[in-house]
Amino acid sequence: MSNRCRIAIVLGMHRSGTSAVAGLLEQAGFCMPSESLPPHASDNPGGYFEPRELVQINNRLLAGLGLDWRSTRPIDPEQLRELPRDDIEDYLARVCADGGQLVFKDPRLCRLLPIWVSAMRRYDPDAAIVRVIRDPGAVAASLARRAQVDGLERAAIVDPAQAKLLWLRYGIDAWRHARSSRLSVRTVSYERLAASPDAVSAMFRWLADRGFEVGLPGRLQAHKPLPQRPHDNWGQLLPDAERALREGDSPRLTALLQAMELRIPAANQHCVDEPDEAIKSRAVVKHVSGLVPASGRYAGEILFVTGDPGTRSHIYRVKNPVDALNRLGRRTGWTTLDGARDLDLRHFRTIVLHRCEWGDDVERLLDEARRLGAKVFADIDDLVFDPELVDAGQIEFIRAMSAEDRRAWRARTGRYRQTLLAASAVLAPTTALVRAVETMGQQALLKPNGMSPETLELSAFWRSHRPLDDNRRRLGYASGSPTHDADFATVLEPLVSFLTDHPTWMLTVIGHLDTAVLSAHIPGDQFEVRPVVEHANLAFELARLDISMAPLQIGNDFCNGKSPLKWFEAAACGVPSVVAATDGFAEVVTDGVDGLVASAEDEWRSGFTRLAGADGPVIAAAASSRAAQSFSEDSLVRALLDQGFGQ
Repeated sequence: MSNRCRIAIVLGMHRSGTSAVAGLLEQAGFCMPSESLPPHASDNPGGYFEPRELVQINNRLLAGLGLDWRSTRPIDPEQLRELPRDDIEDYLARVCADGGQLVFKDPRLCRLLPIWVSAMRRYDPDAAIVRVIRDPGAVAASLARRAQVDGLERAAIVDPAQAKLLWLRYGIDAWRHARSSRLSVRTVSYERLAASPDAVSAMFRWLADRGFEVGLPGRLQAHKPLPQRPHDNWGQLLPDAERALREGDSPRLTALLQAMELRIPAANQHCVDEPDEAIKSRAVVKHVSGLVPASGRYAGEILFVTGDPGTRSHIYRVKNPVDALNRLGRRTGWTTLDGARDLDLRHFRTIVLHRCEWGDDVERLLDEARRLGAKVFADIDDLVFDPELVDAGQIEFIRAMSAEDRRAWRARTGRYRQTLLAASAVLAPTTALVRAVETMGQQALLKPNGMSPETLELSAFWRSHRPLDDNRRRLGYASGSPTHDADFATVLEPLVSFLTDHPTWMLTVIGHLDTAVLSAHIPGDQFEVRPVVEHANLAFELARLDISMAPLQIGNDFCNGKSPLKWFEAAACGVPSVVAATDGFAEVVTDGVDGLVASAEDEWRSGFTRLAGADGPVIAAAASSRAAQSFSEDSLVRALLDQGFGQ
């Protein structure tokens, strides 16, 4: 066995105080394994305490994965295991040959720790890890400040969403890798270390208890707090994450880790050009903060409570407006019905219950809100609050159920109805739904579904970098969920006729549809089925199309209340649409200008043909401009506030 040395590993995000902690350890008797990067007068005048060769090895390892230090993409564990380790083995053999106490510090170790620990065990099976956490806003501000320093521009990150997501990526990876290493781990707060000599002494005692020879502790220099932006898409999630990282809150950190597995584009979405890291980061931030709710410590002005978390409905009706309200300076958050039990409602003036079925939790929440003088809105985005529609068989996905499941769903529509009637007022995305609510004698406000800045940004990127992998032209249908076979059946004959007359065209189905029906009517080389993707990657799929279609059953009350989102999301990607002549589409699409509206089979057939010709690009351009102007979530929320919401 090689000469044993003692190893301490300092883990933490860039600009998190890891240099200061490593410097303290050097003062206390630890040594750098090899020559460190030189100090920088403006950035780190006291020194980085990062071995140059260690940083170079880690940069090569990340490059082998197609990443660099600012990449927020998850690293597959199998890819990590397959990385070459010769450089690591050679480096450790040299620097550990003489024994002693060494401190290894490089923020990139947060992402690459497993392969280093595996090699380090040969020299110190009892190595210790000091994990440093610093406020994410301060980290983001520090990274942005580098852009103003000559020579450090390439080490800067000016986009706050990217910087904060990177903070979370490094923090989550450091937490999970440290935990799985089975080494002793000490988590320290940079702010606490800087403010309290006792905290520094406690860290040193911890190291001494693990057999390290530690001299007298030094003291960190406190830094002036940096300005932070109070309202962004993260909401309360980042303070929650910082607390969870300090406390080792495994359930919450695991939920964040799972949410951060999103890749943009997805693994099966092949393209030449990808959005830059800042664009992707903003979309991932929206995704993560839309999956993991605020904790029970949250307090604000407006609260959304969702009964349908993790769905597209939740994105349109909860996450998008929450973020828009925050951007407008209205402190807003969201939680689940379960999460609402732990919240102190005293500060909330407005509460929105999205798709919440009546029950004990809803009743208690309404009673408490009334007692505190808060106004409660119910939010509903489908006509699922009329039991008579279930009896009439107008809701296709319910009609296809077993008798027992239909009875259960009928009872569910009654519970939705009861919540709507008990609320102060109702929010709904279409005039048809507003009318249906008003028919019950309840007040309703129109709040259409819209697109977030992240969706518009990704749509614009894929519109200008169209992800084509062949020369085929595509007529597409984004079904999304397995409940649209009856809608698709209304256009099957004109679709088959169009594809027969245009053999170079193909049908693209995004999501669920009965492929047996397609196979019976359309040659196999003229249709493809693309899997359902996370909402952040939907624009990629839509941008592959030349024409989009949005069929619904005409004369069906449930379909009549549907939002026109299939039109405006395709339009944002530069794709023109033929849509069904339901109220939801007819009230927003100007036929022949920014889309084509069809009610009969011949109108569908002629619509496909027209968009396949010279009119397609003209209508696409008009639709794209109209969608961005009329369905921006920020403008829709401003209109909602003008109606008295939130007062």
